[in-house]
Amino acid sequence: MNAKSVTRDALFNAVWDRPLNQVAVDYGITGTGLAKLCDRHAIPRPPQGHWIKAEHGKAARRPALPEAKDGTPTLITIVPQGPNLRSSGNAGDGLAEAGLEAPKASTMVVPKRLANPHPIVQRWLDDYQRSTFRASQDHTGWAIKPSPWTEIDRRRHRIISTILKSLSTTGIAAEQDANKLCICRGPDRVEIALREKRKQIKRAINKEERRWLYDDRTHVTELEPTGTLLFEIKEWLSGIKKTWQEKDESLLEEEVPEIVRTLILALHLQKQRRLEREAQHREYERKRQLELETQRQREREQKRWDDLVAHAKAWKERELVREFLDKPGNVEAIQDRLADGLSTEDWNAWLRSRLS
Repeated sequence: MNAKSVTRDALFNAVWDRPLNQVAVDYGITGTGLAKLCDRHAIPRPPQGHWIKAEHGKAARRPALPEAKDGTPTLITIVPQGPNLRSSGNAGDGLAEAGLEAPKASTMVVPKRLANPHPIVQRWLDDYQRSTFRASQDHTGWAIKPSPWTEIDRRRHRIISTILKSLSTTGIAAEQDANKLCICRGPDRVEIALREKRKQIKRAINKEERRWLYDDRTHVTELEPTGTLLFEIKEWLSGIKKTWQEKDESLLEEEVPEIVRTLILALHLQKQRRLEREAQHREYERKRQLELETQRQREREQKRWDDLVAHAKAWKERELVREFLDKPGNVEAIQDRLADGLSTEDWNAWLRSRLS
């Protein structure tokens, strides 16, 4: 569901014509979210119990919609929330609710052998072969030879390759930056990770380790591999499952279709979050520009007033001087002291120029 725009008047009439939760469904948000939206835009809404009382003819009287405050937009943009998988139960329902399509089931089956891997997985394999070759050619003893691939590593390669190739059929790309693996569509990105789960253990310190310790510790804690895989969506996204951990009776390969569908939905939610942030930013910029224009208008009006006051003061000063000069004897009394050697003609010309 795309973002919708509605006027304050239309939203006001809607929340008084039908219950809030019903109106919220039209915009893809919750009743609580719609209530907060009404409060932010100064839209009165029915009090609690209004619709029960309405069934008995005792509904509260509909008030008038107050005028919008300065900075309150008359057109409201509502960005729908993403579907809640905790209530829908699985990613397939979420995709259908969001109007998205899942890849074909055949693309989400993990093969027994890795053939034609995804370019990112192929890059891992090529890097491993190059490191192994360089180590075999080094005779200094300083080169570190990579550890051989384990069965967990090979399973990880097959699962990641299957997930990324399946997503690519829906137009979703994959990128790797340093140690971060992300899926992306346009500007929207979701970081993912598939790793072997480790557990923390405590073991006794051996004699060799004891030689290098300067305290009385008898045990150390370490992370020990468990032999099981863990897939993670490393983003904060509400309403969707973010971790899949395999158990003895269920391998992660069986969860790949659900993981793929959830990743498609996760990117959709990221897009919705981005659109909401952009809408909020536009609203913030609109309000900021309005405040700046209001401030500039106040400054212009203040300058206009200051100029008027300055003109009035100058006029008052000139009137005071005229009144002073009109009195007999005042010109002669100050001419010798202020004329500074000017002739009577020049002195009078100077007075006229100042009083004009």
